[in-house]
Amino acid sequence: MRDALGFDQNMLLEEIPSPWGRPDLLGVRFPPRCRAWQRPIGRGALCLISFLEAQGRAGVNEIGNRFGVTGRSVANLASGPLAESLLTFDGRTLGLGPRPLRRFEHICAVEIKLRDWKAGLAQAVRYKTFSDEVYVFLGRIPKAPPRHAFTRSGVGLVQLGPEPAVVVAPTDTSNENVTMCRRIVEENINRAMRAARRRPF
Repeated sequence: MRDALGFDQNMLLEEIPSPWGRPDLLGVRFPPRCRAWQRPIGRGALCLISFLEAQGRAGVNEIGNRFGVTGRSVANLASGPLAESLLTFDGRTLGLGPRPLRRFEHICAVEIKLRDWKAGLAQAVRYKTFSDEVYVFLGRIPKAPPRHAFTRSGVGLVQLGPEPAVVVAPTDTSNENVTMCRRIVEENINRAMRAARRRPF
């Protein structure tokens, strides 16, 4: 099953928090030149990046007034993203950097259910906001598998018993990612790796 889903190329983590719940499994593949144990940039810096996405460029004083912090605090918030080329700074204003914050090449989310495919599908659809591929693993497939519902949603369906088998292949859901959802999940993945809380599947 690991080979069939390409999980042999991924680090597998359990129940990483997302804005839409905790997928039972996340398969994470690193980009070729990724610093896997880099320090998380933090929620404050993510809020700053989100503000600049909406605002374009903004002066340090303007950002300080907006967030109710000092110029030094703004500099501390920006230091991590600046070091990773996520932001630019010309001495007066901060702006978005040359590359987006996308720390992982591929994220695959898996929801596991014994038999309730409707609940599994509903949850899996939410995971499309931050993952590139989504599956529902069912312990027992109904007599008339709801293939059309999964195909229409772009969610993969896997039967776990009696023998593991892919019933519906997923589609690429990266174009449905919501920037902040993706970033929050990537930060949570990074924290989990730094804390060495990963367990094999």
